[in-house]
Amino acid sequence: MEKIELKVDVPVSSPRPRFRNTGKFVQTYMPQSYMAHKENLRWQMPMLMIDKPIKLIIEFYFPLLKSWE
Repeated sequence: MEKIELKVDVPVSSPRPRFRNTGKFVQTYMPQSYMAHKENLRWQMPMLMIDKPIKLIIEFYFPLLKSWE
């Protein structure tokens, strides 16, 4: 079985779009930090062009909260 890894440094939730007035029009945009995260994931996606059933294992690693120590 071939192993493929998708690396994500920190999970980033999708923020609400931002709005900016430009004369008579309103321009909508997403924050730059979110777009950089999304571009990183998009860059890794061509490696995941799979047309067969897959087995998915997801591992999350988070630092311990101070209240748990």
